[in-house]
Amino acid sequence: MSDIIDSYISKVDFNNLPKKINHLYQRFDRNRKYFIKLIFVRFFILKARIDLIIKYFELGKFISKSFIDENVIDFSYKDEFFHINKSISKKKKYIEKIRKSVK
Repeated sequence: MSDIIDSYISKVDFNNLPKKINHLYQRFDRNRKYFIKLIFVRFFILKARIDLIIKYFELGKFISKSFIDENVIDFSYKDEFFHINKSISKKKKYIEKIRKSVK
């Protein structure tokens, strides 16, 4: 019976716990700049995705307005359509650029 208790006590080994905590803290401290950069990059990606959703919404509003008001199906001659599409493609490239900067 005492062997079982001794084996559990040796597995727990409370003296080793502060060493493990200290090791984790030192590991985090070494990689602190990377973690901070990762958090900021994820924040900027989220912000850019929200802006991208807003641009898609603007494009949808423009298309529906043009279709309802002017009964237009072809938008190849509308400057605003190209302007919104260009801003959408810029946002997509920006998101990819930020995503690649972390790796």
